[in-house]
Amino acid sequence: MIKTSYSPQEDRLVSCSEDKTVRLWDVESGACLHILTGHTDTVIDVEFSPQGDQIASASFDNTVRLWNASTGECQHVLKGHGVYVWAVTYSPQGSQVASAGENGAVRMWDMETGACQHILTGHSKRIERIVYSPNGNQIASAGRDKAVRLWNVKTGMCSHIFIGHQKEVIRVVYSPRGDQLASSDYDKTVRLWDTESGECRHTLVGHKEDIYAIAYSPRGNLIASWGNKGEAILWDIETGDCLWTLNNDGSIRPTSTRLLHPFVWMSPDVDSFITGDISGSVTRWDVIREGDQHRVHMRWRSTNGQLTVVGACVQDVQGLSDFNKRLLKQRGATGEPTVRLREAGKNVMTMASVVSKLKSSTSNTEDLSNLPPTSLSISSTRYAEQQTVPVTDAETTFED
Repeated sequence: MIKTSYSPQEDRLVSCSEDKTVRLWDVESGACLHILTGHTDTVIDVEFSPQGDQIASASFDNTVRLWNASTGECQHVLKGHGVYVWAVTYSPQGSQVASAGENGAVRMWDMETGACQHILTGHSKRIERIVYSPNGNQIASAGRDKAVRLWNVKTGMCSHIFIGHQKEVIRVVYSPRGDQLASSDYDKTVRLWDTESGECRHTLVGHKEDIYAIAYSPRGNLIASWGNKGEAILWDIETGDCLWTLNNDGSIRPTSTRLLHPFVWMSPDVDSFITGDISGSVTRWDVIREGDQHRVHMRWRSTNGQLTVVGACVQDVQGLSDFNKRLLKQRGATGEPTVRLREAGKNVMTMASVVSKLKSSTSNTEDLSNLPPTSLSISSTRYAEQQTVPVTDAETTFED
């Protein structure tokens, strides 16, 4: 089991493992900068501080360790849980660290001194997730006792207990404005809670498999939930309506596969998100709104490190960088790009046309032929999907 966290500057990556170590990596070169040793059991969670100068790690040795991100030196060993520590997270300001233990207690620590500031008790079973509100005034905890609790960071008092889930709550996340909280459990539902009143605004029902990730879009108008075998649903926050679904037949993933870091939203300006799973597949999806309807298109997909080119004909492609030209050619693209300016929305290519134009380049025939076929099927509950799929992105337009 490996969990990772990027530095705020995105130039370093920290990972933890069952081998009892924390490792710091250079993102550009892939070199291991430091191996942080000291834990005596599995390290289950790890996170960079908001400033990127410190790393927190949680372990089954019942401790949290704070590390200097530049030198790898252990600055503090936080003791007190007395049981497995399952989760650790920094406050948005970076002045505080919160950790959750097997016994249902949350401890809040001063990052500089390592002193325990509050012990939050109330959960009767293990806490699966803890997360600070965007302004840092609240912390939410999700537990196997089927409850979500909100805590006041300054006083340590519980302000709300959200009851309604029928099974263990395994995920919890704040909306970008902090006025709403989403939680999911093993009963395959997502619930949206008002953080001021404690009212449940919507119960989102539709998943057929366990939900292992939920995330708000940067603007907070959408939320996506992701199942452990690739099932995804996109929801409207205001109405609770299902806008789009993606179903996976499971043929390329074992049934025991769980998505540790399934997806991330990319930008507040464009509703695009990237999905990934433990098998190594990474996919980018674009959410396109037309009036009150939504469509979702797969932009690109990389399977086990190999990029699958969906639109393989680059004849008259506009705006490609030299690097992208070489990459597409290597992956079997045909035709020659053009230097003309893009005419937005002009070009539409059918999937049949894409497939018919897909040819292996002489330099990389084996790589392309060995790419596994996709088993993803897309459907929409709000929009009758056309047979044509736009193959466009922010820089390029594929023309038929």
